[in-house]
Amino acid sequence: MKREMEEKSTTDASLHVAAFDLQKTLLCPHGQVSFFYYTQRLKNFNFTVTDIQSMQTSCYLWNEVEGRKGSCEIATAVFRYLSSLTTTVKTVQLFCDRCSGQNNNRAMIVMLLYAMEELHFDEIALNFLITGHSQNENDTAHSVIERAVRKVNIYTTDQWKTAISMAFKKTKPEITLLKHGDFVNFKSASDFPKYAGIWKNNITIQTGSQTGERLYWSKILQAKLKKTEPSILQFKYSYLDEELQRVDLNSLVRKSARSATQKIQNIEKLPQLYQERLPVSSEKYKSLTTLCNKNLIPPNHKAFYEMLPVVDES
Repeated sequence: MKREMEEKSTTDASLHVAAFDLQKTLLCPHGQVSFFYYTQRLKNFNFTVTDIQSMQTSCYLWNEVEGRKGSCEIATAVFRYLSSLTTTVKTVQLFCDRCSGQNNNRAMIVMLLYAMEELHFDEIALNFLITGHSQNENDTAHSVIERAVRKVNIYTTDQWKTAISMAFKKTKPEITLLKHGDFVNFKSASDFPKYAGIWKNNITIQTGSQTGERLYWSKILQAKLKKTEPSILQFKYSYLDEELQRVDLNSLVRKSARSATQKIQNIEKLPQLYQERLPVSSEKYKSLTTLCNKNLIPPNHKAFYEMLPVVDES
């Protein structure tokens, strides 16, 4: 199915096929200094989305004081990617692994519902790769980065951005640095009242062969949304199923919430997940500043580490 979608997208400009994944944690300082491996370092997260047809990769980069690597952070990055697509794109097919903490969860579905309402798409489908067979185009991008930085010294998140850009010789990736104020709280039922019913337990499947049975989010392999049916979530538990199951989200919320209108028109006005930067532990802060004091981190990067927020243990 993925291969067929890719082939179709080469001749159909209205179809966009992309895969996304979070690269393994990038640390700073990074380099060929043995002392680095025995100290606590700052975590950096690089989330990549690759256009399968053109192999153009978009990167969303942040560090651990700006955000974690949970469902809302990943959903925010995907929403930003969807917002960047041209208006000629009407159908989006997304592929990813089944990591429940990042991809296969209700926050991601809320984001897609909001994107379907606010953006220009007619249909969005989220396809989860079968466990054990989840290698995709992002793995190629990640391996390119890992090879390129193997012998490179990197001390800050900004330098990671430069290193990632330099890793690609032909098609340079679009890299966006995300700050704590950029992440959207897609779990806030009060800010997305029309989708509040999605957070209820024991949601019942309403149509199809399994009518009356409970919906199991973790088992979903494909989720589909259509502009013509804005309140309907269609899904499959198996790609072998011919019929999509359906849930009417309007039936799960109060009438007042169903009639509520969302006036939010851009991501800057959406509810923030974080109001301030996240502190590192005092032990990590001490480790990093010790590296600075020993000049294992160059003096011109010392301020970056000294200005990190620290957990108040008083």
